[in-house]
Amino acid sequence: MNQQINRRPSAWRGQILKAAMAMKESINSSELNVIIAQIQRESGGNQKIVQSSLVRDINTLNVNPARGLLQYIPQTFRSYAMKGHNNIYSGYDQLLAFFNNKTWRRDLPYGNRGGGPRGGRKFETGGLVKNEGLYNLADGGRPEWVIPTYPSRRSDAMKLLALAGKSIEGGNKRPNQLPNVSNNSGGDSITAQLLEATLQQNQILLQLLNSAIVK
Repeated sequence: MNQQINRRPSAWRGQILKAAMAMKESINSSELNVIIAQIQRESGGNQKIVQSSLVRDINTLNVNPARGLLQYIPQTFRSYAMKGHNNIYSGYDQLLAFFNNKTWRRDLPYGNRGGGPRGGRKFETGGLVKNEGLYNLADGGRPEWVIPTYPSRRSDAMKLLALAGKSIEGGNKRPNQLPNVSNNSGGDSITAQLLEATLQQNQILLQLLNSAIVK
């Protein structure tokens, strides 16, 4: 990547498209131009810039100035930064963080004012992945399960579902650490155990959901 510190905002066009592609986001020319306009407002294209102390807002009052291409404060940047891309003074790393916000379109001020992300991280709460690609998993060091849906991997999928349902904590395990699921009597017994584990998992999820609603 070109390490030039200060570019015209429009010169970030290629990096914006590259970051969007890396984060599995499809953007049109209008959205691209709006992001460039936001870069113009935030930093003028300077990925190393630090918010001036002459700007009196909550950031400077707390001696916590915004920094970089999109003017993130360090805490916000860390919340959205992708693994291996945690340099707040890298324009590309900030663009990855920008697209890691589920509501980036809604949160984008369209160059009319300063702004910041308010949505959740894209993959932190799980979801269905339909396209081949590289994805950031275990966000924040928290384990995540990946369940295959291809019919030939049915046995592995059922084992992993059981493990996911039974292990709130614990080390990583692989499907070959459990017996195979088959159609014989032994397989029926294992299937019953897996079903019971899945039901237990659903009960736990419902309890967590009810707790969140009460709060």
